[in-house]
Amino acid sequence: AAAQRLEVASHIDRLWQEWKGEENRPAMRALWQQIRRNPADFEPHCILIEQLLESIHVLELRLVFQGNPQVSGMCEACRALEDLGRLRGLAVRAANFEKCPLDMQIQMRYLCLRLTDPISGDSLRNLIEHLECNLIDAPRVSLAPAECYALITPIIDERLQGIRHSIA
Repeated sequence: AAAQRLEVASHIDRLWQEWKGEENRPAMRALWQQIRRNPADFEPHCILIEQLLESIHVLELRLVFQGNPQVSGMCEACRALEDLGRLRGLAVRAANFEKCPLDMQIQMRYLCLRLTDPISGDSLRNLIEHLECNLIDAPRVSLAPAECYALITPIIDERLQGIRHSIA
């Protein structure tokens, strides 16, 4: 796992060097270096991803304005994917406790609300219900960290495939 993480980090380093434009690129690159130094620190990851999502949104708006309507909604799809990733990270951490800590409950409830919409699909609605009953609102956590990871990862993979398919 460590070798794979280093390989991915090196690849991202190359992408940063090749990336042109964007006014906030130096700030994002500095955040990336902070993450490289301390990969376990969750907050810089979240900040960097938010900044990247903002850049994707600006790019999407430019492309739509230039007559490329097929990219409309791309940023929102990426944001939902990030919300699922955050939900997974929080769920895995919360599953280590006997009762879900209040700060994690609040964050997960917020993410669940953001992810719930009329077109979210049965698998996502069922997942959220399961997490609420067995983790978030449960008097006693009944899910193991590995179970949380296994429950959420297929939905993340499915959404990621959808994004890849839409830009191919």
